[in-house]
Amino acid sequence: MKLNLILAALLFTSIATTANAEGGYGGFAIQGTNYEADGVSDDADVNAIFLKYGRRINNTFSVEGRLGYGVSDGSVEVLGVDVDIELDKFAGIYTTARLTTDSAFKPYAIIGATYVESSASVVGVTIEGDETGLSYGAGVELHIHQDAVINLEYMSYLDKGDIEISGISLGINFQF
Repeated sequence: MKLNLILAALLFTSIATTANAEGGYGGFAIQGTNYEADGVSDDADVNAIFLKYGRRINNTFSVEGRLGYGVSDGSVEVLGVDVDIELDKFAGIYTTARLTTDSAFKPYAIIGATYVESSASVVGVTIEGDETGLSYGAGVELHIHQDAVINLEYMSYLDKGDIEISGISLGINFQF
């Protein structure tokens, strides 16, 4: 129930602010994703890409949406058997808070909610699952041009039950 209230608040905030805010941006990123499950000694490393679109509310706050897809599978060994892990897709809505500085480097914190679809395959049998959860992270932006920003970010996308999904991404945003 708490998560639904958080999602509703973030969605309302994004609709209200994108209607009045100036300063949109769009971009993409590549991400090294870590998929960790309880009871499994290894973590699966999966690569992903994502697109993002956002609107700045002011110099500090913005709201953005992301849509991503896994581009490579990971593998873990469970009881001597290889299990292939795939991050099928993910989508989320987030609010970011930037530290306003005179420097070209601007650190930020990010919080929101992410929906994740993933699958695991072993000896021809595939199990698919989906989950939604609270997401949070931190990053730094480097303003390389008036309309271009490179960012490096750590994000904990999902930490629910026996699964934890997190990632480090490198991306570029173009402001318009």
